Amino acid sequence: MDIESSSDIDAEEKKAAVRLCKTITQWLSSWFNRSLSACPDEVFQLLPIIENLQSEANDEDLREDCKTVLLCLSRVLVPEQSINVILSTIKEVSGLKSWHARANILNFMQQMVFGNFFLVQSAKHKQTVQSLLLHLLCDEQLEVREMAAVTLSGMIHCSYVELNKDMLDHFERLRSTKVKKIHKSGDSDPNCTSSSSLVDAASAGSNIPLQRLIQRHAGVLGLSACIQAYPYDVPDFIPQVLVDLSVHVNDPQPIGTTVTKTLSDFRRTHHDNWHDHKRMFTDDQLITLTEVLVSPNYYA
Repeated sequence: MDIESSSDIDAEEKKAAVRLCKTITQWLSSWFNRSLSACPDEVFQLLPIIENLQSEANDEDLREDCKTVLLCLSRVLVPEQSINVILSTIKEVSGLKSWHARANILNFMQQMVFGNFFLVQSAKHKQTVQSLLLHLLCDEQLEVREMAAVTLSGMIHCSYVELNKDMLDHFERLRSTKVKKIHKSGDSDPNCTSSSSLVDAASAGSNIPLQRLIQRHAGVLGLSACIQAYPYDVPDFIPQVLVDLSVHVNDPQPIGTTVTKTLSDFRRTHHDNWHDHKRMFTDDQLITLTEVLVSPNYYA
């Protein structure tokens, strides 16, 4: 068999595979629209395949079909005995190589939890969801980390995930991760741990230890999510968290951008009732926030 014939066979096999995937996804979409019975566990076990196809398939129609199936699947009423299977499959997707799949599964999980809110109230289910969120908050891909923060904020806002001292301490430890500039010789500068030094480290590009930056950003995103979960209130913990975040306004990107956006959103959502809200802050905390909000770096 010559090379040209082999290439033709491979192309035909790919076309046949695409047609098969389209048939399955379109059948699933049709089934969701007409069936009144509970969704079988086997359908949820297709999640990793469908997520990968939506992210990686070259056929635009197939990607749209996968998107439709995922939307239907996230809104379907789930039998209580299937919750463990679904959460286990979501965890499997969170470990896929495709960052698009890892980001999309967060949106799927949020809709699934909200759509079956009274069926996922056990401590075990809540712990599984929280662990997945904290895991993806430290993802190597920026878009996944940001989506995890948005999802976490929504889960805290609806009181599904409990915001307690342990969680706040976890984010405080992450955001306090020191980022040291690594010189070309391989030695690190022990003095390069301040916020201003981090800016210098950012200009060094690949000289920044990426994993430490990710951990630091995860902590900032986590604290930001805690603040954004209360858009019109000021719980006791928020004043100090805002002060802690303000320390990072000059950190390398994307950390600095996250802090600036969080402070901006807080000021916007709390502006109308600021006369009452500011009573939750000490004089020192108010001075610190005012200095950050009016500094040139805040608007940079």
